[in-house]
Amino acid sequence: FNLRIKNNPKDVDALMGRADIYLRQNKPQLALVNLSAVLMIEPENALAHFQRGRTFMQQENWSAAGNSLRRALQIDPQLLDGYIFLGQVYQYQGLHQEALQEYRHALNLNKKFAPAYYFIGGIYHLENNSERALVNYNQALKLQSNFALAYQARGDIYYEKQEYGQAAQDFSLFLEIHPRTPEALFKRGLSYMQLQKYQLADTDFQMLVSDNTKVAQEKPVILYLQGICAEHMKQDSRAAGCFSNFISTASPEKYQEAIRDAKKRLAALQGE
Repeated sequence: FNLRIKNNPKDVDALMGRADIYLRQNKPQLALVNLSAVLMIEPENALAHFQRGRTFMQQENWSAAGNSLRRALQIDPQLLDGYIFLGQVYQYQGLHQEALQEYRHALNLNKKFAPAYYFIGGIYHLENNSERALVNYNQALKLQSNFALAYQARGDIYYEKQEYGQAAQDFSLFLEIHPRTPEALFKRGLSYMQLQKYQLADTDFQMLVSDNTKVAQEKPVILYLQGICAEHMKQDSRAAGCFSNFISTASPEKYQEAIRDAKKRLAALQGE
């Protein structure tokens, strides 16, 4: 792209391509320079306005993002992804009804567009309307069976509804697509604990620890959970070690109740 632009500074395709690379590299300012150059040449280039909107979103400049995306859709009302991204802008601004309207615009263009159902489900989830959220997540997955984020989101709802078997199944389906994803491993481990499948739960928690994930670093409670799993699996020495490590590393302010319970369990294991 650089050579093409050097030879022809008005090569719109090359400028757009370079902007896309910068956007993928998380270099939004450089992306904006190239997109501005495109719009100097072609002010009515809907895709350039759309990409500007996405770039402003990367900068969390929601107002500018919304303006660029609305301009793109004025020029090209058939720009399906434009409605999805504009909906996300409204969603980040807390404007749920406006976001729903944009996602529904996308469905008006394409009734089989799975991401629109996924994002509509997300709005209902935010508004604690789990049943309507499930309807939309189910429709997204019916249309796109490998939609990983929809499995994860549906798993979160099932966990909240205390339907732990369904939750574990959805987190497993997500992990088949994105193996060893920390948050999904943690949630599946919690689901397995609720189902009293302690060996499976312990395996998930152990993967988090062995991968030295951010989740494991930020959640010393995993040591406590591993201790409970080990206790149920009659691994008393390991359980005692987990409880002891948890008590010595966890924040008393954040994990007061868990620390108190860990101390009781540790005392019982040590015969005190």
